[in-house]
Amino acid sequence: GGIPMQEIRNTSGYPDTTGFRIIASGFPDDDPEEEETIRDGAPAALLGSGRLLHTTLSTGEGARYQTTPGRSLFLLVVSGTITLEDTTLDAGDSAAISEQQELLIIAQSDASVLLADTAYDAS
Repeated sequence: GGIPMQEIRNTSGYPDTTGFRIIASGFPDDDPEEEETIRDGAPAALLGSGRLLHTTLSTGEGARYQTTPGRSLFLLVVSGTITLEDTTLDAGDSAAISEQQELLIIAQSDASVLLADTAYDAS
């Protein structure tokens, strides 16, 4: 295994038009800056090819996320209620999505949602 690292970042930046904001990433393209001191709310670094995203939605709002082939998506409803396709998920509910490159969630009540995008593992 690698050496554990810890990083603390302000999470106020990087709003996204899709509704999801990247809060941690192992993809260099998600934070092109190479500075030692981060002041812009850029994602925390991950030691792998994955992303952790977050969205806060008001009732009736939606968020869309698109990934590439060979990825798995894991969604956790932190608070509120959302719909994912034809499924209603409440606070504490989660969903694992594989072999699907896009998802759309709609808030049925004010909601906070975490989304992880990881390499697909068929085992």
